[in-house]
Amino acid sequence: MKKADLRQQAEAKLSKRKKSPATETDSLRLIHELEVHQIELEMQNEELVQARAEAEAVYRQYTDLYDFAPVGYFTLTRDGTIRMSNLTGANLLGAERSKLVKRRFGVFVSVESRSAFSAFLEKIFTTGKNEACEITLLKEGHQSCWVHLDAVCSEDRLECRVVMKDITERKQAADVLRESEERFKAIANYAVSWESWFGPDGKYLWVNPGVKYFTGYSAQEILRCQISFQPSSQMKTAQCSLNASRKLSTATREKTLSSAIFTKTAPSAG
Repeated sequence: MKKADLRQQAEAKLSKRKKSPATETDSLRLIHELEVHQIELEMQNEELVQARAEAEAVYRQYTDLYDFAPVGYFTLTRDGTIRMSNLTGANLLGAERSKLVKRRFGVFVSVESRSAFSAFLEKIFTTGKNEACEITLLKEGHQSCWVHLDAVCSEDRLECRVVMKDITERKQAADVLRESEERFKAIANYAVSWESWFGPDGKYLWVNPGVKYFTGYSAQEILRCQISFQPSSQMKTAQCSLNASRKLSTATREKTLSSAIFTKTAPSAG
């Protein structure tokens, strides 16, 4: 067969194939699949865009919660280097947050508290357990402040996360209360009356020396042995007598108490 004839026959067959219904169906099916795949990609892209927007919203939310929390947050390395800090923490240290990264937390700790802070940091990474301590900080241009630290170590023990809370007001209130207690004790120690402090469990916390005049027991004996002077059958009567005695004269008080308590020795006359 001549070459020209072969070509003509080949072109004729190709023409028939292009016009065959099966070939056109395959082409339409392929186009349809490509269009469906394109729509699937567009839908996936929309989901990814939405997921990214939601993730960014959650990130901003947690960033706000982190930065504006009422307590300070820090991430520290084993040697106390600051890796991260929130705004509250930076304010408590009296420094700009941007200048805290890679600085040692210890430089903000008062000289008196540095040994306690070093032991606290070492214990966190040694035990891997939650630890807590109270230290004083030095703030540039400000008075020192008391803070409470709670820390938890990371699983790889390469860093720890610290929560810092300002407890200056609580410490100041405790100092005022302690001074008030000391003044009261100074007065009560020389008073001819029975003064006592009880804990939530009903046990004596403090008794003034005047108790010996009424009971014959020293304050140390009462605190050591937790001596009770009220018979169970007369508990209510004794309590009323003790409360009422505060408003009576010394002579009347002695008479009232003598019927409401047991004594080691009878009070001396006089």
